[in-house]
Amino acid sequence: MNYSTSKNDAPIHKSSKLFLRLTDVTQIIGVSGSSIWAWTKAGRFPKPHKISGNVTAWASADVERWAAERIADSHKK
Repeated sequence: MNYSTSKNDAPIHKSSKLFLRLTDVTQIIGVSGSSIWAWTKAGRFPKPHKISGNVTAWASADVERWAAERIADSHKK
């Protein structure tokens, strides 16, 4: 895994992949697939992209941005 730091010096995962499948997202974020889908449906997580008829994936940049925002928000409290 590649990591860099945010403005708050918190490590942020930098994927070498352009798109992340659900298993990748659950490993990076550390929650279940059902949580990812529930957050997506509620508008609390980036929407995935339909890559082909049977393939849905998230843009790695969207997931990384979301994670960085969560880290930054946690430092404000």
